Amino acid sequence: AVVSTQSGHYGRATKPVIYILREGAGATWRDILTKELETLKGPDRCFKNSNIAVLVEHLDDAITKSVKSVLERWETEDDQIKFLPLEDCMSAEWTAAIFVHRPDGVTATVPQRDYSLKKFRITGDTIAFLYSAISRARVYSAIIIYDFEPTVYEFDDRLFDELKQRSDVCKVVEIVI
Repeated sequence: AVVSTQSGHYGRATKPVIYILREGAGATWRDILTKELETLKGPDRCFKNSNIAVLVEHLDDAITKSVKSVLERWETEDDQIKFLPLEDCMSAEWTAAIFVHRPDGVTATVPQRDYSLKKFRITGDTIAFLYSAISRARVYSAIIIYDFEPTVYEFDDRLFDELKQRSDVCKVVEIVI
């Protein structure tokens, strides 16, 4: 996608695919990661493993084990898919990058006028992570957002609703049961 930033100036970027897995979605982020890698590594593709990165927010044992179990299908000793936390690759680029993200932030329960309680996220990281993840890819990027709660992540919901209307900028795929 080419985005005009100022008269006569343009920013070039990939046109990402953003998967939003609502809480309770039938598909898992591992299913989507597998599908994306199958697309990138298909018989008519020329991507080497070293041209692909799978990025996550933070490494922990559970996510590391899950991602590695998906990657082992394609990896060889001489050709590895890069797997690392986003914070460790701020100036790196790959031909294709897939980012796995679980929205996080500080939440609070706030009383409403009708005396009901509504949970809101006060701070969040989705927009900053999206920007960083998309800018790691030169040709293709996919973002997998899982365990997304629309009532909590209201500002992210507005962002994604806007992005759904802008198919020239990205493709948003929402997965809900």
